[in-house]
Amino acid sequence: MPEITTDNMMSNSISMNSSVTRLLYRAPYCNVILMARLCGGVSRESLDSALSKARAKYPMLNTRIQQDNDGSTEFSFDYNREFPIIMGTKKTDSDWIEKSWKEQQVPFDMENGPLIKFLLLNDADTSDMVIICHHCICDGLSLAYLAKDIAAFFIDPEANIQPLPVPPALNIGNLSVDAPPGFVGRITRILARFLNRSWNKSKVVFSEQDYQQLYRKYWGAKDIGLLAFNLPEDITAKLIEKCHAEKVTINSALTTAFSLAQHDLQGSKEPYLKKALLAINIRHLFKEPPGENFGLLAVGNEIRLPSGKGGFWNIAASFNNYIGKMLSDPKKFLAMISPLDSVEPTLLDAIYFAENGCLQNKAATRLKNIVLSKTGRPNRSLDITNLGVIKGNSDNLKTIFFLPILSTNYEKTFGIVTINGEINIVMMHDRSVINADIIEEYKARILEYIDESLDIG
Repeated sequence: MPEITTDNMMSNSISMNSSVTRLLYRAPYCNVILMARLCGGVSRESLDSALSKARAKYPMLNTRIQQDNDGSTEFSFDYNREFPIIMGTKKTDSDWIEKSWKEQQVPFDMENGPLIKFLLLNDADTSDMVIICHHCICDGLSLAYLAKDIAAFFIDPEANIQPLPVPPALNIGNLSVDAPPGFVGRITRILARFLNRSWNKSKVVFSEQDYQQLYRKYWGAKDIGLLAFNLPEDITAKLIEKCHAEKVTINSALTTAFSLAQHDLQGSKEPYLKKALLAINIRHLFKEPPGENFGLLAVGNEIRLPSGKGGFWNIAASFNNYIGKMLSDPKKFLAMISPLDSVEPTLLDAIYFAENGCLQNKAATRLKNIVLSKTGRPNRSLDITNLGVIKGNSDNLKTIFFLPILSTNYEKTFGIVTINGEINIVMMHDRSVINADIIEEYKARILEYIDESLDIG
């Protein structure tokens, strides 16, 4: 394959042009992780070869973020910088969790890139390929599409590829939906103008060194627990059949189980226990739909968690109806994107430095209290990302697990993937907020609700 250069692929840089992306730029917890388990052994050389094809197909794999003296940012493309590949062995099928989480705590070099790295853990029968990527350049589905392609390239190293264009930036102007900001958004815009004036009197442009120090300080104080489990093929099949019969989605049923189990153990006295963030795929809403491209093409929206009486499926049906109405009207879950455009970009960066005691500034603190948490405690109990059913997989791709981010806004987060007839779930939690004993009991109670809903004794 000839050397790929920025000259023969595209222009060298493009504006970041997304306040959503900017909001993630300096966050110290914005790596997303996907593990793909493959049949047989995989060598470093074969992964290198597969990645040379993947980077030609997906432009955003080759990006780094350049920041000028005023704090403006752009994506710069470098098609020749090698992707980090960390080799290792595994003794158990859960070794990838500890190893990837350790690597998660090493920050990316945002200026020089790349913003993605790989772990490759082999045993005698399988290889666990772990992808760690900064959320600025991807969403969960992007990682699934990348893993599928890499697995296919292992089978057919000579496969032809069709390079894709740079996906559209995540902003209202690129969407086919007119999403007015609404009352809250208008208030946010007014407040943003006030905060911008205050901030610009003593504006700080945070350097790469500042970010690296913030990142290490954050992870030095954090204790995050991870728990991976799955619904085996027979349970998954029964759940899918029951959901069809009850006319609810799998995600509505799972969220009902998450919520009811949480209520059993934690109650609902605290307001945050009634709220969650739901990740929403919006690829279909772009004026130029990107399809199965690699980029940040999803948003999150706050939801109220299912509750009440009348039995599991009645609660799930009511929640499913509520979610269906929200998803049918994109204005309901896009209203907060536009107001972010009114905030000075470096002020969006500043909220993380204010949150972690690295900056004393009234404007940054006020915005931090709005966007993150005023008290330091979670604003919502759950963050739920369901990648749905991953289809069209090559025979060598056994399974996938996904880990979304866990920000300080949430107590627990779920990454969900359905593949090869099984539902895989990773649950993360902040141990400073909720201890491991409750989490183990929580997992057991979730599974009990699922079994009870399917009449499995």
